[in-house]
Amino acid sequence: MNDSRVRLRVGAGYAAFPIWPESASARRLGIPEDLPLSSGLVGDLWRWASVRDRARTDASNFKWNESVQRERDWIEQGRQLAALVQSELGDDFEVVYGHDVVR
Repeated sequence: MNDSRVRLRVGAGYAAFPIWPESASARRLGIPEDLPLSSGLVGDLWRWASVRDRARTDASNFKWNESVQRERDWIEQGRQLAALVQSELGDDFEVVYGHDVVR
């Protein structure tokens, strides 16, 4: 990884904007306001994250309250949104998708 790039992770978190800082340079940013993202993409990200908030009915175990196929569709939509974020932010940023990151 190029250390000069700002590393961000796309992943839904309870009632939060779904882009998270993954590098020191990213932690200095106000997210999403300091990111050069279109308002349409910001809205799409909020809508995508809100699906998780509605589907997770039990905060203690995060059980998905939708069909397995709908969850898979949601995961794939997140992957597509992460690619759009990378496209809009350009080469100074590295965008990873939370479901694809091995920890």
